[in-house]
Amino acid sequence: MPPKLTATYYEDSDPLDCTIIKRGKKRTRILLAHGITKLVPSELVVPDIAEIKKDMPARMVPVIPLERFYRRVCKLTRDKEEGFWQLRELLGSRHGPRDAGFLAELFLRSVSHAGFYDNADEPFHPQRQPREEQPAFANRLVEMAHAAGKITYAEHTVQFVDYEIAPFRTTRSRLESGEAATGSGGGGVDLLLAADQYGELIPAIAEIKAATESTGPTHALVQALTYAAQLATLNQFTRIAEHYPVFTGILAEEPELDVLLIFEKDSTFTPGDLDFAKSIAAALSGELDEIRRIIFLSCGIAGGEIKCGAI
Repeated sequence: MPPKLTATYYEDSDPLDCTIIKRGKKRTRILLAHGITKLVPSELVVPDIAEIKKDMPARMVPVIPLERFYRRVCKLTRDKEEGFWQLRELLGSRHGPRDAGFLAELFLRSVSHAGFYDNADEPFHPQRQPREEQPAFANRLVEMAHAAGKITYAEHTVQFVDYEIAPFRTTRSRLESGEAATGSGGGGVDLLLAADQYGELIPAIAEIKAATESTGPTHALVQALTYAAQLATLNQFTRIAEHYPVFTGILAEEPELDVLLIFEKDSTFTPGDLDFAKSIAAALSGELDEIRRIIFLSCGIAGGEIKCGAI
């Protein structure tokens, strides 16, 4: 009989220690404290990495807690106002940490879990594909940032580096659940940028949201934090420096990056959504060593230029 695998079950976003009895593609039977067994969705059960055999390849694609949480966020209603309040309730569980504290803990656990992943020899995207599925504003912004080589806002300028990078892209590999990692190379971070830090450059990731999208600032923040957690490890920073020479100098430093949330000019937000997201971002920037700052920008395209301002 194979050894039992310990794991964490996220019931209503609250982590519970458990033992996996039988794991399936969609449903997993687990054993909780006091001998209670439950059949739960497999996506809510995260095996403990320490229990995984040491001889498994480092390229195995991890499924971090923040990614699991973000998948749940994506299943909320697409109505912008109702979706925000559902997400706020999800972040404010009465049984545990609230709001920024909950996301900070998920982020730290995710970075720790992602730290086992090592795929330095492989780039972050396959051969370039057209971006037709993206909103027109996002496509145009990426094209213009690429052509200009930069995005400027307030007194800051960030250099364009790449677009549509998939942090966990790994060919011919598997997820921790045993499934083929066929989705690890699709989509991902809208923009990879380079931001100045005392004369050196550190990575900055940017998520672009068009005015026509049904998700707001808090949703965008959770999405960006998920990608940030996938990238903010020593192995991933080694990989970034390997494939983007502009970042060679980051190897001497602990992983640290900026997060930019770019919203199309004249976007409308549900009342309270932007303020809530900014309050969480402010708390996280002061608590997480891996996040230097989180910036909310309103950007438009006029006269062949990108015009951005902080919001």
